[in-house]
Amino acid sequence: MSTAELWSKSRASLVLTIILICTEVLALLVPVEVENTTREGMSVASSFGLVFCGLIISSYSAWVASNFASEHLAKANSAVQRIGAMIRLAAPSLIIGFGAYCLGWFTVMYRVRQVFIPDPKMFALAVVMLLGLIFGGLGIGLLLHRWIALPVSIVLFGGLQLAATLQKSPMISNMAGLARCCSTDSTPNPQVLLSVGMCYLGWFVAGVLTLCLKAGVLRSFSTIATATCGALVVAGLWSIAAVNGFNAGQRQAIDLTANLKCVAAGAERQHNYCFWPQEAEQWEALGENLVRGVQQLEDASGISLPRVFTTSKGYAAATGGEYVRLSEQGSVESVLWDLAMRQISEPTDQCLDSLKMIADPSGSTEAEIVDQMQRPQRMLDQAQLVHLWWASTADEGYLLPEEKQTLAQLWELPKHEQLAWVQQAREGVETCRVIDLPTVKDPSRPKEITG
Repeated sequence: MSTAELWSKSRASLVLTIILICTEVLALLVPVEVENTTREGMSVASSFGLVFCGLIISSYSAWVASNFASEHLAKANSAVQRIGAMIRLAAPSLIIGFGAYCLGWFTVMYRVRQVFIPDPKMFALAVVMLLGLIFGGLGIGLLLHRWIALPVSIVLFGGLQLAATLQKSPMISNMAGLARCCSTDSTPNPQVLLSVGMCYLGWFVAGVLTLCLKAGVLRSFSTIATATCGALVVAGLWSIAAVNGFNAGQRQAIDLTANLKCVAAGAERQHNYCFWPQEAEQWEALGENLVRGVQQLEDASGISLPRVFTTSKGYAAATGGEYVRLSEQGSVESVLWDLAMRQISEPTDQCLDSLKMIADPSGSTEAEIVDQMQRPQRMLDQAQLVHLWWASTADEGYLLPEEKQTLAQLWELPKHEQLAWVQQAREGVETCRVIDLPTVKDPSRPKEITG
């Protein structure tokens, strides 16, 4: 069976090609933070990192193998013919994948308005990712029944890459090769690239080994010994990917911080404001707003803000600083409001549900049960009170009369107790702890209730 015959029998090829074209066309319309992503990184992500491409290419390969591999490989007699048959099995997926990469490349050039040739390392990574998707899918299709191979491939490849888009963990993202293939400071991270490459190289080796065993190319070797050695090689590659995946987050966060330009500003010059050299002009225009906004919010609240304010996401993550964008600091008031709103958070549904749970209903009194049932509302009130306090700090004229009445009990407390409660209450919302508001008559330390 030739590649042309295999392609003609696989009617899904045309449908999948159309889907990939539509995916890239949609990519032209989706807003992308171009200034924080390298051209090569966008090209890789647009071509193979997208959930749709990873899912489609690997699932299509699994479908081809489960439907046509047995017939295709049975007609091959010699080792050379079997190897040729394996290549022909992968050919339709290679054609679709190559087309997706080219479309992604052109998409990126259109988005950045610049013609460029991908960096050789990034191009090599894209090739490894493509081969890993294709041969990994073929291997799954050979090992499992057709109706099982397809969902398994979708979960292993599409599901893994979907997890990368949703999870903040560098480990998951780096192993999947999507969300963090480039650092947050616009440069490819060598550890991330190695992690992604080893992950997909492992899938490639696993798929090729499965094809060789099924096609009988390795008949002169012990099947058990060959499978064991192959499994060890794949495990080694994935171990390298895992180790680099764990280590890449920290490296990624501080990769380019040596290039940052930092200035100490403010009344006591107690904050460092760090930005990229190309943003120097923006700093001259908007930096004073940021400095004054930070100073005024600290003066009004009495709570110290982070030491570092930076336009580098990576440096902010590494130092515990605040990530800001100079272009958004239109006025001192906008800075005040933006920073104040960063000091608040909302309780999760999981937290609220956990607060309702009673460890031993049979051993609890009616008053204890009522108190337990009220905890979710108390948590919501706590979050609302923190929100109103920071809002009033940033803009005194923002509150409605009824909101001021809500804050009255907090405002009656001495200043240091207000600050202590606001800080503990904010942390309590994040860690699902109800923090009682001290009364004026009994200004003892806030009582903590853990859900």
